[in-house]
Amino acid sequence: NNINNILKLGIKQIAIVIGHLGYKIKDFISRLSEDNKSLQDMLLIIDSENVYKLGPLFSFLSITKNKNFFNQKKNYLLIPGDTIFDFPILAELMRIIIKKNNMIQDYPFIFYRNIDVAKLNELYGESKIISIVDIETSSLNKKLVKISQLDIQQLSYNETIKQVIPIFLLNYNIIRKISKTKIPKKTVWEMLNVVVENGNEILAYEINATYDFYDIDNIKDILRVKKKGQ
Repeated sequence: NNINNILKLGIKQIAIVIGHLGYKIKDFISRLSEDNKSLQDMLLIIDSENVYKLGPLFSFLSITKNKNFFNQKKNYLLIPGDTIFDFPILAELMRIIIKKNNMIQDYPFIFYRNIDVAKLNELYGESKIISIVDIETSSLNKKLVKISQLDIQQLSYNETIKQVIPIFLLNYNIIRKISKTKIPKKTVWEMLNVVVENGNEILAYEINATYDFYDIDNIKDILRVKKKGQ
């Protein structure tokens, strides 16, 4: 689903970083490419080898090993493989990127939505860890202050929060800087907090909250997606 939707946006190449059960993903991509020969040059598999055991940040940084894919001419949209997105979220995100194209070389982008906790409770109906963003709104551009994670059960039912859309736009220079940082963090969002703490600015853009994304943690999440018809 995500691969087809991403290709609809006009993105020319997708790198798929594999780790645990990587052979199954390779088989899936192979079958996908056999059915559609045009995908053979668009889909690139990067093996994180055993680095994935250190956490998702290290899996992502595996792209730096491939010099043909990782170079100064490119910017990188990081999309988690265990999350399914409604297509309008991806389409709106791409419109923002095109509109703000002149800023990508200077700043990483994060995306968020304003959403009622009541809606999240309705969506998940149980305990669920979500990422929340704190932003600075005093300047012309909204800037990231901090990303944190909370269980929705810790939030007031009547509260409206800024939930992180788990897609990040990173340029070549910031990825190189992250790869050389010695602070041990396992996740991308934790490392983005470190980037901000080190004096770098990250821009934050709001996405329409009408549509949803689905973080697949268990069988209930899969059934929820099937019910929605994804």
